Amino acid sequence: MKTKNILLTTLMSSVLFIASQSAVAAPVNAFMTVASQQSFAETTQAIQEAATNNQMMVMGKIDQAKVMSMTGLKMEGAQSFLIGSPQSGKKLFSMFPAAGAVVPVRLYVWEQNHKTSIGWFNPAEQLTMISPKLQMPGKMLEKKIMNIAVQASRN
Repeated sequence: MKTKNILLTTLMSSVLFIASQSAVAAPVNAFMTVASQQSFAETTQAIQEAATNNQMMVMGKIDQAKVMSMTGLKMEGAQSFLIGSPQSGKKLFSMFPAAGAVVPVRLYVWEQNHKTSIGWFNPAEQLTMISPKLQMPGKMLEKKIMNIAVQASRN
C-alpha cells in the first residue's frame, strides 16, 4: 500500500511538472493577418493615413524586399512598419520598460502571388507575457492595430 501511494504521488508530481513546463514553453503569440483589397503599393501608402486616423504614427519603415534583394531573393513586395504612439509608449514604458520589446508594433505588408496581406503579432498577448498589468493597455493597442490594418486594406 505504501509503495502504491509513493508511485501515485511520484506520477502525479511528474504530470504536474510536465504540464507546468509545457505551459511555459507553449507559444502564445497569435499572428494576425488581414487580406488587402488593394495593391501592395496602395496598401503601404494607406498605412500612414490609417495610423494617423487611429492616433498612432509610423515610427519607422524597413523595405525588406530591397534588403532581401541583396541576397539574390526577388520578392514581389515586403515592407515592415513600426507603428506606435509616444503618449501610449510613455505610459507603457513607465509601467514596465520591458514593453519596449513589443512596442512600437511591427506591421508587415507583403505581396505573394499578386495578393497583398498585412500581418502582425498580437501586442495584447505579448504585453501580457511581460506583466498581467499590461493586458488592458495591450488590448487597446491591439484594437488600434487591427483598425489600422483593416483601414489600410480597403479601397
